[in-house]
Amino acid sequence: MWKDIWAKVENKPMFILIGIILLIIIGLEITATVYLPELKKTLFDAIEAKNLQAVINFFIFSTVFLTLFGFVQGIKEYIGHRWAIFIRTALVKILQKKWVRKGAPQIDNPDQRINQDTYMATDMAVSNILEIIISFFITVVLVIQSFNMVGIWAGALVYTAVVSGLMLLFNRPLVKNEIHYQKAEADHRFSLAKIAIGVGDFTSKEKYKLLLDKYIAYIGVVLGFQMFSSVSRQVSDIIPYVILLPLYFAGTITLGSVMQGVSIFVLIVINATIMLQLYPRVTKAQASWHRIKEFYEEVSK
Repeated sequence: MWKDIWAKVENKPMFILIGIILLIIIGLEITATVYLPELKKTLFDAIEAKNLQAVINFFIFSTVFLTLFGFVQGIKEYIGHRWAIFIRTALVKILQKKWVRKGAPQIDNPDQRINQDTYMATDMAVSNILEIIISFFITVVLVIQSFNMVGIWAGALVYTAVVSGLMLLFNRPLVKNEIHYQKAEADHRFSLAKIAIGVGDFTSKEKYKLLLDKYIAYIGVVLGFQMFSSVSRQVSDIIPYVILLPLYFAGTITLGSVMQGVSIFVLIVINATIMLQLYPRVTKAQASWHRIKEFYEEVSK
């Protein structure tokens, strides 16, 4: 399928150029993020020393720095969506052409698969992949930077491994329920469309009930995942203080070093457990891609 997609991509030079711009933006975001702990150390060392001028200088610099950082993140979202449009357009062309060439066979919900599923499987997938790539490199750089702070990076990675292992238990139920929910939603919408043009009956009531049942089952799994995610986040806030405060009270490190370590721990955990935050979005993209692949294989026979 990927060869077909590349063949149908319009304006390939622009597609490649946007991809290069996206890589540059990713590099800028990684660089800015890994510098945040150093900023925090500067501020709290200045506070501990009661150096008012240093604190004022910090706020002037950090205002400019964080403004530019926010600008880069906003541009990343826009460029990512633009890049995804190329892939989605190519995918729509492929599916539509194959489906029509086959004489528009009676395949389950072709309208949703060609329209909405291609959107969710491209735009959402590109957004997720970008965040995963950025988070991976941020984690690697922070671990290298904090190599002398063994307790911090080791604690963050152990915590990440435990949480990620538990997170995998939700994968199959989330994807399975998402697929069933998308199908029920598409079936209900398709039955309403047939009624609107006078070729359907009112079995849409039954389909709506099925849709509600599938949605309730889906949000039940999401609820369990969100509760797990929320509890794990709260626990992660405590761990770095438990590791660093004894060193601070012993006079081994400064307040700035404490806050730098806390910042490093939090950033490693946030970025190493990015899948935990993105999981509901990832499973939506997975489910949509599953439906598109199924459709592609059916019309390619």
